Amino acid sequence: MKAVFLDRDETLNHDPGYINDPEIIKLKDSAAEGLKLLSDAGYIFFILTNQSGVGRGKILPEQLDAVHKRLLEELEKHSIHIEKIYYCPHVDEDHCTCRKPKSGLLDQALSEYEIDIEKSFLIGDRIRDIIPGEKVRMKGILVFNKIAPSDKIPSNLIFMAENLIDAAGFILKSDS
Repeated sequence: MKAVFLDRDETLNHDPGYINDPEIIKLKDSAAEGLKLLSDAGYIFFILTNQSGVGRGKILPEQLDAVHKRLLEELEKHSIHIEKIYYCPHVDEDHCTCRKPKSGLLDQALSEYEIDIEKSFLIGDRIRDIIPGEKVRMKGILVFNKIAPSDKIPSNLIFMAENLIDAAGFILKSDS
């Protein structure tokens, strides 16, 4: 299977910070259209998201579940299906293996699904969303160009897209 692993906040949806209310979920303008192009080309989707608000006590697990349910419903309105959401509830000080830029969330997805790594992509709005794919050489695409001056550019970053439609166009060109 060829897959796209997506960051959640500021990649798929707007992020006002620590989203604990499903009514706040609002898709980015390009999200549904870009994902629909990829879905029609046979890609499946996963979400890999850091949610430290859980670890900080700002988001209850049941609130996060409700937010994710609402996000999935919003995407389903556009015939976009997310195979699974993987999230890290930890803060940096927990030194877990799942908080991006560490690869635990991606590793878990790759162990649970038969993914063709060469035909798959990571898409996120920050460098730390791309880094988890570096060790397995999964191609990364940065959307909305949020590179901090201190960021070390990972070797698997192959394209910087304006939005998810731009990212989808790049993927579809490389797929042919």
